[in-house]
Amino acid sequence: MKKFKVSGSCDQFQLDAAGTHALLANRDRAAVFRAISSRPLIKVRFKWKVVSIDFHPSRSLFLVAAGHTVQVFGFDNKKPAAVLQIIGQVKAAIFGPSGKTVVVSVGDELQFWDWEANKNTAKARIGPGSNRLARARTGDLVGAVPLGNAEVYRENGVRVSQFGGHYSYYDGGSEIVTEYVGDQPYIKSRSNIKSTNATSIAFSDDGIFAVSSGSDGTTRVWKTASGAGKWSEKGDAMLDAVGAGFVAVKNFGHLRIFSLGRELSRHVHNEKTGWGWVCVSDDAHLGLASDRKKVEVWDLATSTVIRKFSLKDVRFGAIRGAVVWMLTYNALVAVQVR
Repeated sequence: MKKFKVSGSCDQFQLDAAGTHALLANRDRAAVFRAISSRPLIKVRFKWKVVSIDFHPSRSLFLVAAGHTVQVFGFDNKKPAAVLQIIGQVKAAIFGPSGKTVVVSVGDELQFWDWEANKNTAKARIGPGSNRLARARTGDLVGAVPLGNAEVYRENGVRVSQFGGHYSYYDGGSEIVTEYVGDQPYIKSRSNIKSTNATSIAFSDDGIFAVSSGSDGTTRVWKTASGAGKWSEKGDAMLDAVGAGFVAVKNFGHLRIFSLGRELSRHVHNEKTGWGWVCVSDDAHLGLASDRKKVEVWDLATSTVIRKFSLKDVRFGAIRGAVVWMLTYNALVAVQVR
């Protein structure tokens, strides 16, 4: 086990696809570290709290959203390569799949920017919320979760589909709910049930399916082209854990690993521990979970624990190859697991 000290508590963490660089944010600061070193390549301080960080798909740039701006940086210069001035408070921002576009959630809009030209090229009117954005690994799809729905857009701002499986509303004291059987929607009325919202979204590797979780306590998989529901599972999805088309779902001490759009693939049971977070390796061979005091690494093919160790206050994790990366209160920890 190797520990690399980081200054201060970090509330956001991202590891690039190669596992060579880590992007961290804390309050009004952001920094890029070499994953094998405690020395930062660049540290930047902002006037406002950092709400979003994201690596460019090329892994040579990163963005930071804070206040009314989204700024793009290289690894070797504190002067930003671009500063997008946004009218309104930014809720979230990510690079589009091509890397040419920055998608910004502000107010009840999604804004699509050509960041190199510093030009707002498109806008999409959505509901309030949308502090979670995601991009597909292939194609040009971007996902957002405004109030109620989960929605998919292209980088040109055109909406592709909308999924209302987590959404409900009151009509004369009764709640009208859209449910799905296979791909077929049907409407049914319920009483005395609170309205629910989508809270997170992610994509399968090929972009054919999206997976969303909601405050109704369900995880749902649906087709990005049509918004038609595929299947649902009771429990909270750890959508940051999607790798190679797999998603981890936790529910009352049980952890299940699903392949998007297909049948149940693997499952791991643990009745005693309420996992704080879970992640899955890109090849879907390893799973990682942590509570407040310990970490377990699983071989997902056999549903067996291959490593277990004590580590307090683990906030984020990622698996790259045979190395597990975890961020604690003040350290970036790397463990070779196979």
